[in-house]
Amino acid sequence: MNWTPGFLRTDAFIGLGGLGGSAAWWSFRNDHAVAYVTRRLHDHSRVAEIAMALGDDIGMEVTCPEP
Repeated sequence: MNWTPGFLRTDAFIGLGGLGGSAAWWSFRNDHAVAYVTRRLHDHSRVAEIAMALGDDIGMEVTCPEP
């Protein structure tokens, strides 16, 4: 999963990845909002676990263009 400190929108969700592993998103597919804030710098692996548990496959939705 690739995240940037910036706004992301796909057909499935609208969200924002933050520095240190924080993130927030609204799932159009599942009709819920999620926000996760960390107390230390880390990667987004915990956010990915939370998303999968809620049925939001955000890792598959975010793709980076080929160079």
